[in-house]
Amino acid sequence: MARALFQPFLKYLSDNRYRAVAVLSGTLLMVGLMAWVSQHYSVGYVPVHHRCLPYAAWIVEKGKIPPRYGYISFTTSGVPYIPDGTRWVKILNGLPGDRIETEVIPKEQRSKHLRTVMYNGLPKTLRLQGKLRLIRQDGRISEYEVFEYDTKGRPLPMITPGIIPPGHYFVSTTAPRSYDSRYWGLITETMIYGAAKPLI
Repeated sequence: MARALFQPFLKYLSDNRYRAVAVLSGTLLMVGLMAWVSQHYSVGYVPVHHRCLPYAAWIVEKGKIPPRYGYISFTTSGVPYIPDGTRWVKILNGLPGDRIETEVIPKEQRSKHLRTVMYNGLPKTLRLQGKLRLIRQDGRISEYEVFEYDTKGRPLPMITPGIIPPGHYFVSTTAPRSYDSRYWGLITETMIYGAAKPLI
C-alpha cells in the first residue's frame, strides 16, 4: 500500500533525474562546442574609415595560412603610424621565393607623377615616389604604385627590393592607397593570426 502511495512521487523523481541529466549533458556539449569554436575561429569587424577591402566583418580560422590571393589576418609589429598589436586583413600576394623589384622616381620629377584618390569622400592628389613589381616564381607580375606621402601628409617608406625569404609574405589590397607591404615591408609567420573569409 505504501509503495503504491509513493509510486507517482518516485516516478516524478525518476523522470526529472533523466531530464536533468539530459539538460546537463546538452549544456556541457554546448560549452565544449563553443570552447572548440573560440579556440579555432574568431570573428572581427572593420570600421568604415579603416577599410581597404569591401567587407565589414570577417571570420578567421586561427593558425592557418591561406593560399596565394587568399585573405590573411595578421597582427602588426613595427609598422610606422600603426600601433603594435593592430589586427589587419589583407590579400596574400607574395610568397617565399617571389622577387620584389622597385623603381624610384627622382624627387625633381615626382610633380609630374600625380594620382587622385578618394579620402573622406573627397578627391585628393598624391605624388608617386616610385613603382613596385612583384614577380612570382611562375613568371606572373603584379605592379603597384607607391605614394610619397599618405593622405595625412606623412612621409611613407618604401619596401626594400629582393627575394622574399622563407617564413615571410607580401600582403596588399585592391585599394590604390592601401597601406601595405609596398611601404612597410613583409609580414612574418609570427605575425599571422589566421586565414580570413568575409562575412558581409
